[in-house]
Parts: sequence; C-alpha cells; structure tokens
Amino acid sequence: MVLVSTLLGLGAALVPQTADAGDLAWSRWAADHVLGTSLDVMVTPGGAGLGERAGLAALREIARLDRVLSRWREDSELAALNRAPRSQVSAELYAVVGMAEHWRRETGGAFSGRLGAVPGTPGAAQREAVKAAEAAILRLEPSGRAIDRPEAVRFDLDGVAKGYILDRALVAALRAVPEASGLLIDLGGDVRVWSHEGRGEAWRLGVADPARPFDNVGPLQTLSLRRGALAYSGVRARDGGDHHILDPRCGAPASAVTGAAVIAPTAAQADALATAVAVMDPEAGLSLLGRWPGVSGMLVAADGRMLTSANWSGTHLTAATTAAAPGAWPAGFRLSVAVEIPDKGGANYERPYLAAWITDAQKRVVKTLLVLGPEPRWRESNYIFWRRVERMDMAAVARVARTTRAPGRYEVVWDGRADDGQPLPRGAYTLNVEASREHGGHSFVALPLALGSGRANFQSDPTQELGVITARYGPGR
Repeated sequence: MVLVSTLLGLGAALVPQTADAGDLAWSRWAADHVLGTSLDVMVTPGGAGLGERAGLAALREIARLDRVLSRWREDSELAALNRAPRSQVSAELYAVVGMAEHWRRETGGAFSGRLGAVPGTPGAAQREAVKAAEAAILRLEPSGRAIDRPEAVRFDLDGVAKGYILDRALVAALRAVPEASGLLIDLGGDVRVWSHEGRGEAWRLGVADPARPFDNVGPLQTLSLRRGALAYSGVRARDGGDHHILDPRCGAPASAVTGAAVIAPTAAQADALATAVAVMDPEAGLSLLGRWPGVSGMLVAADGRMLTSANWSGTHLTAATTAAAPGAWPAGFRLSVAVEIPDKGGANYERPYLAAWITDAQKRVVKTLLVLGPEPRWRESNYIFWRRVERMDMAAVARVARTTRAPGRYEVVWDGRADDGQPLPRGAYTLNVEASREHGGHSFVALPLALGSGRANFQSDPTQELGVITARYGPGR
C-alpha cells in the first residue's frame, strides 16, 4: 500500500486521499500554533498510540529549538544575537547560521539569512538595505562558537531553520516510536518522511498549483518518496494581497517563478534550495538543483510553464474524461466560493470545524466541497452535515477533510461535477456552509444559487461563527 498525503504549498495542509476511509493504515496527531503554523504527524502502522507519542516528541523538540531559532520571539537566542555585535552562541544556533552562510555561497547569493532588518516595502530603501547586508563581512569562529555580526545584518534564518527543526523533529519522533515502519511530519507545508527499509511503504505526496490557490483543489503533481524531504516556496496568493519574494542579489521582488518544490535528503537542504530557486530564472534554478545528489525540483514559471529537473519523480494527475450532460454548465465556467472565518480572539479561542457542500433542487447532496477538522470525535458538532452527508458517506469526507484553520478567508472552487465525477446540469442549487466551535457557537447558512448560462454573484450575511460568504459563477482558470 502507498500512504497518501498532500502538500498544498499555498496554505499547506495534510490531506488523506484514499477512496476508502476504512483503509487508513496510519495514526495521525496534529497541533496548531507551532512556529506560527500547524504540525501534522502520521505514523504507520496505526494504533497503539504511536501517532500521539511521535507527535508529542516532535513537538517538544520543536518547542526547544523555537526558543533558540525564532525571529518572532523577543526571548529567543536568535533575538539576542541580533541585538549584540558579538555573541557566543549554542551549537544549534551556530550550526544554522553556518548553514545559511553555506547556502548563500552555494547559490550565488540567491539564498540569504541576513535580511531581517530589510524594509518590507519594495523601493530604494529596501534595495539599499539588502545591498548593505549582503556586502557586510560576517565572522564565524568555530572555537567558542563566536559570531561577529555587522550592524547592517539582522539574521532571518527562516529559510533554513524551519527545515533544520523539521529534521531534528523527525529524529526525536523516531526515538519515541522505534517500532514504527513509517513516519511523516508536515510543518506548515514542508514535509519530512521516513520509511523502514524492510517493512516501510513509500509516502505519496502532492504539490499544489500556484495558479489555483483554492482550499479544495487537488495537487498539480504527485510523487512517491520513501525517505527525504519536500519543501515548497512561492508567491502566496491568498486574500488577494501583495505578496512577493525578495531576491537578495538585487534587492528587488523576484517575478520569474510563482512556485518551487524541491526534494532533498534533508529538510534543511530542501528548504534552502526551494527558497533560492524561487528567486532565480527557472532554467538557472533547475541547473543549480542538478549539482547535488538526491536533489530534484519542479518549478512553475510566471508564464505558466511547468519545468522539472531530469530526476524529478512527479507524475501528472489527469481528470477522467466524461461526456457532458444535457444542459451542462457553459465551457470554462466554475463556482468560486469564499468563506470568511471571523477572528473572535481571546485565550479560549478554538478553531472552528467547518463543512461546505452543495445540494440540488431536490435537496440531494451532490458535492462535498470542504471539511475543516477531520477528527471524528468533534465532527458531529456540525450536526446538519453529519446527518445529511458524513455518517452516510465517510469516503467522500476522507477525500477532502483538512485540518482546522485559523481565522481568515478561505476559497474553494466547484467545476460543476458531482462527487462521482459526473457533470451536472445548470439549474437551482444551494450552497450549504456549517461551522461550530468548542467554547463557541454553531452557525448554518444555506445560500440559494441560480446557475444558468451567464455570470452570477451570490452573497450571504455574516453569522456568529461565519463571516460573509460569497459565490461567483462564471468563467475561470
């Protein structure tokens, strides 16, 4: 059996993709608010508390290293380093600063860990700050692990520290569950996997399409990986904001690549190289990846081209061809749905469990769009969805279930096909969205949809647990 998960690079999530929820052979453990993102751990075989043991061990190691390497904490060792011209540091911090400088040299400056003080707004001030940081002379002294930091340099090690922490978390988890035959750790979209040589199976991973930043769209490519890491870097399109990646070589936003996925033996290497090739011209980035054994990559260029290195193991996913139904949607039309999860704040806040699905004019469920919160013991709190869909069709839920998410705007897209892949006709439908929250309330919205031959827009009013829901019907990518 091949174990399946999906890396959605734009708002990463771990998604079981088996057609039969009863075949899940792993145990899963998840946590939120880990390094500002989410942590997912999967262990095979399932049962015997392996998932929880591995997850807690990984979390302890991540928490320990966060106190060393975080640039978001005033009390971290990295923050202290950034306040002093000279410091003697721990072995972990010295190692990661050394890694950042190593990859800066190896990538010709496309990677840098020196830009923590650079202004976030593109312009002359940003370019000058980058130039000063990159030109500064940094001294690392192995004896005593001393670092002389020039004034122009503030370390931002996220481009390699996250991978380093992920590698160390895998080691800690394996020590906690030596009987495991397979282990996967997903830290906010970067994934590290391990399979036992004798009894472990490959993990099947997916890479998102940066041109389709929707929360329910399947991967652009899938690949199998027994051991190693997969990291993703790219322009984040969620919420329509102005997100960019800075090129350390010139101090300007990079624009040639919208997404870069890299496989490497370690997460630190994958993390650094994905960050570097995301600012390079696609062809130059692929050439760079070819310098290291066990490293491969896939890049999506700004013009939509998908380029892969010669040893990339990904395979295209192709949709089954199905004859159009009488009165089918106009060619190229889709329904784009945006759901707002309001920020309630407070220390007692728990992320909501959310379900979105489509019913036809006869109130039959025709399409499950999104389920946030796959833990079965809480999903029944969305009692309308539970009664109408989930308890009767667990397989449909397993295909789309994702971890609960933080407040914000989430988008899903519907191509007019039912859960079984058959195209549906134009006509009257209802978008159903339900949300419930521990220590919170319960909300249900039924938004009528008239889907015909022309464009249409629909909108709901906000409720206790849901903000405004909008649906746009018309041509799209």
